[in-house]
Amino acid sequence: MRPGKPTPLNDDERRALAPVLDGFIPPSDDGVLPGAGELGLAADVDQVLRREPELHAQVVRSLAGLDRLAARRGAARFTSLSAEQQAEVMTELSCSEHAFPPLLLVYTFGCYDKHPRILAHYGFEARPPTRRATRSRPPTSRSSTPCASVGRSTGAAEARRRRSGRPAARAPPIR
Repeated sequence: MRPGKPTPLNDDERRALAPVLDGFIPPSDDGVLPGAGELGLAADVDQVLRREPELHAQVVRSLAGLDRLAARRGAARFTSLSAEQQAEVMTELSCSEHAFPPLLLVYTFGCYDKHPRILAHYGFEARPPTRRATRSRPPTSRSSTPCASVGRSTGAAEARRRRSGRPAARAPPIR
């Protein structure tokens, strides 16, 4: 891997990342909404993480840690373990220095809330990312991913907040 230019995760790494993402956002109890891994967000999360080389490298190290822990259990790799064994290995990894970085959770939620299937479930139309017209810089590849604007408010997040009955966050009045 060249410094500053992360390579995409390979297929096995993406398959290994899927149960981790499902751990962050599991499928709904009624089975209507899929978990983040089941939704196939590993590729989207990988694409976004490649813009943050150090964070991407941490995720790659964590994935390698999953394989090392699987090898201790006699498996060739993490993806060859049963779902129960994978959960045990992920728990063990989370208590080590090779744990997944917390920011992975933020990127996962950003990608999940912008996925067309999730938006449609909450009654929002999925729209392609917009590009702002600027004269000073050309468009970047960032807008080509479904979760390019991680951190921006999404309709799905707002719909969940409304359904839960929580009031909208408001700033205190200025006196």
